[in-house]
Amino acid sequence: MRAEKLELLEWITIGLVAATVMQWVGCGTDPSQRPCPPYPTITTVAPQPLRAVNADTVIQVTGRNFDVTSFATFNGELRTTMVESSQVLHVLLNAADMSRPQVGTLVVVTPDPRPVPTSYDTGMAPCGDRASAGFTVAISP
Repeated sequence: MRAEKLELLEWITIGLVAATVMQWVGCGTDPSQRPCPPYPTITTVAPQPLRAVNADTVIQVTGRNFDVTSFATFNGELRTTMVESSQVLHVLLNAADMSRPQVGTLVVVTPDPRPVPTSYDTGMAPCGDRASAGFTVAISP
């Protein structure tokens, strides 16, 4: 009887260890089952004011819900983006953007984290890319 109890205890321990290991290695974290991320929001851009110069300029964008996959566009054109945290990212406005006074629109986009549907039906619709509202950036003379 004691040997049977020990064997049962061993199997329970093995099951608990296996369940823990599966959680650590990501078993059950199918990307298609992840929740949709929140929309990013821009609150400020620095430096302000931006002055027209004929050189690349890095601006700091603060806000919320930035992700390591987030990127920025300026007037609809993709710009080099470095994500510092979920609240700060840096965007490179190129010399053409900065060469003349203008009012432009900055948008931060977080791509859809869910994979494109494959041959199996996950039952969950894609999120679609999440884009912030346009933030007006003025480049002064």
